[in-house]
Amino acid sequence: MILFLTILCVSFGGGLGAVSRHFLAEFCVGILGLPEFAAIMVVNVVGAFLIGLVFVLLEGSYRRDGMSRLRQIPFSTYLEDRDWWPLGDPQLPDVDRLKMDLNLSLLAAFLITGFLGGMTTFSLFSLLSLLAWQAGHPAYVAINAIGSVALGFFAVLAGFHVARLWVPRE
Repeated sequence: MILFLTILCVSFGGGLGAVSRHFLAEFCVGILGLPEFAAIMVVNVVGAFLIGLVFVLLEGSYRRDGMSRLRQIPFSTYLEDRDWWPLGDPQLPDVDRLKMDLNLSLLAAFLITGFLGGMTTFSLFSLLSLLAWQAGHPAYVAINAIGSVALGFFAVLAGFHVARLWVPRE
């Protein structure tokens, strides 16, 4: 049953993410007048910010058992003012832990794997880079490649920092 729910979450999230990518890219090209490669860069950077934000919010909200993946990175020092960090919440009954694990799993499947996986796209990034190269615009390729990676990295970092403000303190 959990596998079926996970598949539904990834499928529904992926569909919504792909639609979001299309409309955000169309907005960037049609309304803002950006070249297509820049529009996809914007989509990917927005997606990178959102994945950082969502990851910290999910881990910080639903991993109250002391097993959060945030413990493995220096970023975890920002959560030390939470009463339950880093050892977990000893007052959390086992049933609540199971519900939190299921919620975390399904929300991550929907938001991270589905929606953000469907919204961001390495394949389109690569195709547009190749087309720009073949059209004789190597500067666009460099801007696209370096800009997407660098801005994506800093967008995830920004998402982490914004999300830590919203992680429950109790």
